[in-house]
Amino acid sequence: MILKKLIAKPLFLGFLLFFISLSVRTIWLDKIPIGIVQDNMIFVLNAKAVYYTGHDVSGKWNPFSFAPIPDEPAQAELPYTLLAPVIGPLPSSLFAAHIFYAVINSLLSVVLFLITLQLVGKSPAFIVGLLASFNPWNIFFGRAAFEASLAVFFYISSLYLLLKTSGWKKLYAIIPLAFGFYTYMAYKITFLPYFFIIAFYTWREIDHKRYIKQYITLLSFCFIIFFSFLISIKNQNTSARLGETRFISSSEIAAEVNMTRQLAIQNPATNFLINKITIAGKNILTKYFGAFSPNQLFFQNEYTLRFALFNHGYFYVADYIFFVIGFCYLFAHKRKLWLFLTSLLVISPLPSVVSTVGISYAMRSSLYIPFLILFIGIGIWHTITFTKNQKYLIVSTIIIIIIYAILVANFLYIYFFIQPVYMSEGANFSSRLIARYAAIAIEKNIPLTIISNSPKTPYKDFIFYSNNYNRQTAEYFRNAFLTHNYTYKNISFTDCKHTKQLENGRTYILNAGDDCDALKIPKKSLSIVQLSDSGSVYNIYQDAVCSQFALKRYASDFTLHDFNVESLSQKKFCETFIIDYSNQ
Repeated sequence: MILKKLIAKPLFLGFLLFFISLSVRTIWLDKIPIGIVQDNMIFVLNAKAVYYTGHDVSGKWNPFSFAPIPDEPAQAELPYTLLAPVIGPLPSSLFAAHIFYAVINSLLSVVLFLITLQLVGKSPAFIVGLLASFNPWNIFFGRAAFEASLAVFFYISSLYLLLKTSGWKKLYAIIPLAFGFYTYMAYKITFLPYFFIIAFYTWREIDHKRYIKQYITLLSFCFIIFFSFLISIKNQNTSARLGETRFISSSEIAAEVNMTRQLAIQNPATNFLINKITIAGKNILTKYFGAFSPNQLFFQNEYTLRFALFNHGYFYVADYIFFVIGFCYLFAHKRKLWLFLTSLLVISPLPSVVSTVGISYAMRSSLYIPFLILFIGIGIWHTITFTKNQKYLIVSTIIIIIIYAILVANFLYIYFFIQPVYMSEGANFSSRLIARYAAIAIEKNIPLTIISNSPKTPYKDFIFYSNNYNRQTAEYFRNAFLTHNYTYKNISFTDCKHTKQLENGRTYILNAGDDCDALKIPKKSLSIVQLSDSGSVYNIYQDAVCSQFALKRYASDFTLHDFNVESLSQKKFCETFIIDYSNQ
């Protein structure tokens, strides 16, 4: 009886969904994902610096500037400040880097439950919350330091506040809206369209055209945020990112038109059918509708290295069927809600469409993830409740639970036991191995130089993974970044042009893909490899750390414990991850 009363309470269901979501997002979080993508390390390390110094690692930037960090790829302005109170006091680790994202993404499941509760009802709301808890995109991005999952949470939270509040409390929605705007660059493009859609729907359908002053005030705040950003970017490195956003590239379109006309047999219709307008239109539509490709969403996924999942989509195969059912049900029975949710789906791919830097949907179009989940959840709910037959309700519910239990188990197996090996370099795992190798070299007082075309990048990885950034070392590292002298104790990070020759008695690690023809590279080397195929990522010359151990010829036979790299002994680390191709 007590349990029945608890289940009937939305607050209990919300706590239950949060607990389920957080459990899935925190298990083995100290090991998987097995590394931090380079762009995300900018957030993680600088958040640590903000906690200790109030500035970034170089001391040039502070959180109150509301600008990207100079001398870094232009990233969103706010994640450093949000992360600092969490990551700052914790020892640098994968768990510390990702726990904030795991908590926020778990809260997203709760907010989606609450939104569906307001729009449809308690039963479909709980189904939506469960789907969000186990959704592959949410698990993948909720366990990693990608800023898109934060922005999704803030945008969705603003919708809930508009649905739930009345009067001048509506203005509270500007807080998550602003947080979302300053948390992810791509979402700046959908900021105003998103607000227009959610504000118009809640004003018209929820508030019945009341609170016009409050909505106009909110709109004014949104315009101020957006246009102040446009004015400020001229003096920031964000301007470079702005140059990457346009619907068409005139030079590329012109080249494609010329090539297509050269291929065509001469005829009077060539100029009419093959021109900049038709080619540009085709390219825009291809990029736009690619975001809704069932193959990408439900069966496979995009093949951008850092976003790729092994043989799995960002949703489950069964989700495709229930999305269609939910889409049709809302169209037939709740047309205004269908139009509202569909409008939000329609604007979500805009950042992918206007980007000229590759075609990627996993992050840039991710605003549609929660609304796709909402359609799917309603589809499941309608499937099990469209008839009042109690036996059908029980049987259909059991069947759907079994189907999803199998699908979720399969995905979790892929994520935890295949993905770490299959996409090791998607998580930049080799940089973590270099950091561990360097930590051993410091412990054994072995001179070590890491040579890379961009030494600043592996230096940041080393600082974080080796847990060397703290209040005492902050000034040392600040000077290192300002002077471009990337050293620490007996370790140095440099590039090819500043390395004339290999010194005797010093170990060198060289990026296998870098061109260092000026150096007389010895043939004998060890390797740090890509785990999936043992292809060399970094070569180690004049090794003094691992040569004395029985090294493998190729990477194999990993256990979960092996990915707790920082705790491995020197022998275990070398024999697991350092490869000697010459071994027979």
